[in-house]
Amino acid sequence: MSKMIVTLIVGGTLFALGVVSLLGVLGAVTNIKNTDNALRRKYEAQKSVVEVTMDKMRKTLMNQYKVSKDFADTFIQVVAAQAEGRKGGNVFKMVTEASGAAPQTFTPDIAMKMMNTIGGEMAEFQRAQVTWVDIHREHDTFYNKVFLGFFNYSSLIGRERLEPPKVVTSSVAKEAMKTGELNDDILGSEKDK
Repeated sequence: MSKMIVTLIVGGTLFALGVVSLLGVLGAVTNIKNTDNALRRKYEAQKSVVEVTMDKMRKTLMNQYKVSKDFADTFIQVVAAQAEGRKGGNVFKMVTEASGAAPQTFTPDIAMKMMNTIGGEMAEFQRAQVTWVDIHREHDTFYNKVFLGFFNYSSLIGRERLEPPKVVTSSVAKEAMKTGELNDDILGSEKDK
């Protein structure tokens, strides 16, 4: 074989390896972008689910029990405040006083049904938030993989990482997370009321 043929074979092999390598890198970057796009769409969609679920609580009360927006908002605030331990006492009394509802139109039976409804709605809201946080975790985990750790994420696909979701929670929970302590009396002591 002549030197020219050997040079052509080596050159052709190197060229083919270069093309295959380039296609591999382009394929990897495309896969990373596609995964990022899918996780971002999932994250934004779940954010909307969280917002809709929160709004659904008030609308459920308004439509199911034929109460005003102000009454529904007051009821949700009172139930949420009692659940997080800021206030104690009788929910029935607190709502009628706070909303100005006539006691004969807002009976204890209706109050109990409304509390059960809100309990279900709050559970759904919590599940929506947990799912949203999990999608963020999935996105974050994807970009902490060893392969992606060798590259600058932002320059590789031209995007910043997603910000952690702003989870709606109570002041009692925030304080417990900050201090590492939670009162044994979850509804709060007399001095906290």
